[in-house]
Amino acid sequence: MIRDLKGRMTGLSRRAATCVIATMIFAAPAYAKPSDLIELHRFSAMNNPVIEEANSDRTAAEYGKLNALLGFLPSAALVFDRERVRQEVVRTDNSVFETGKGTFNNSTRSLVASIPLFDMRVIGRLKQANATKARSESLVAAARSDVAQAVVQTYLTALAAYDGLRLAEEEFTALSTHLDAAERRLRQGVGNQVDLDAIRFEAEDSRARAVQAFGLLQSRFAQLEQLTGSVPEGLLPLRENLKLPVIADLNADTWIEAAMTGNPELQALDRGADIARGIVYEESGEALPRAELLFSHDRRDTGGSLFGGGSLTNETSAIVRVTVPLFNPRGRGYGGLNTYQDYKSAQWRVNARQREIKEAVVSTLAELRSNLSRSEIFDRAIRNQQTVRNSVVTKFTSGLATITELTDAETDLFDARRAALGARYDYLINRMRLKALTGAESESEITEINNLLDRQAQPVVPRAPRV
Repeated sequence: MIRDLKGRMTGLSRRAATCVIATMIFAAPAYAKPSDLIELHRFSAMNNPVIEEANSDRTAAEYGKLNALLGFLPSAALVFDRERVRQEVVRTDNSVFETGKGTFNNSTRSLVASIPLFDMRVIGRLKQANATKARSESLVAAARSDVAQAVVQTYLTALAAYDGLRLAEEEFTALSTHLDAAERRLRQGVGNQVDLDAIRFEAEDSRARAVQAFGLLQSRFAQLEQLTGSVPEGLLPLRENLKLPVIADLNADTWIEAAMTGNPELQALDRGADIARGIVYEESGEALPRAELLFSHDRRDTGGSLFGGGSLTNETSAIVRVTVPLFNPRGRGYGGLNTYQDYKSAQWRVNARQREIKEAVVSTLAELRSNLSRSEIFDRAIRNQQTVRNSVVTKFTSGLATITELTDAETDLFDARRAALGARYDYLINRMRLKALTGAESESEITEINNLLDRQAQPVVPRAPRV
């Protein structure tokens, strides 16, 4: 019996383990080790609540357009009435009828149909529905673009934080070596306490840089989890000594024109103005004449009355109804007046956003030119500063340079390396931002940046500083 119980428990454990494994497989993205940019972007597009919300809004807008179209079609209803009438004849001049009281049951079954012939309100609702659907399409594109840009920026800033961590560790190691040399000189009586304290300060500053970079790296991995729904186990770094991809055309007018026509956020605002115009049509329709064709078929079963017997009748009628509002339609005033001003406000919002996007394009282009030039300048500066640093090390070994000169040469070299990395990452981020401003397809730009990653290098992980 015990053996049988153990067998049952083993079977249950296996099934439970299978369920757990299946849940892990289907509940979270299955990242490779490490993850590249294309993979993270794919998971962010599949598993992002912002994009899913925009998709739901688009579906709702499609139903809204269908409902607006139904406003042009006939509406029909089947109406059932049952009534109980208590009748009292108090006086009559007809000798056939007598005074008295009576109670009768009546019933009516009606089929009513209404066909709109002209109604500006229905036209306004359709204009709103068309604009809402177009706006939802733009918002989906904007959501996808924003998520793609956020993934790229977070990925690159995570790599930048890791590079900052490595540089801080290297700087700390180099300065620690110089600190040992300064302490030996001080013991030999050829150094001074001020130089020793200066090196200690620089070493502690590099330690603080490493701690700060580690915190930033952790933060970026947390942001990637928010964007994709799972923490990547590692990131592919950029290749060493890579050549930055250059944008052939940096003409501002070309990019501004592309942004004015392709920016999804601007398109959404423009469709929002169209929605406001549709509301003007609908509200103005309350004050305009409208026409409809009414059909009804009534079957009346009258229980009777004190004036005569009951009856069963069928009645069919067709009515052309024209309604001409004269004053204060439906007691709501004239909504077209204030909604027209709302429409003008929406147009001004579009104009203001156009100016903001134009400024953003011009600023981003200026940043791109600056980043590219700075990257080239800092690359040359690194080579020159490396030569200076090596020369100062040789002089220091020979006793021809002070420890302060050596420390300054070391920190200047690391500052140049940090500046070069910053210019490189800023260039790639601004490049993605420029494409996003114009509404360009994000997949091609992500693929181009992804091709700059080094698949043979050690993956980037949020490890603790080694200082």
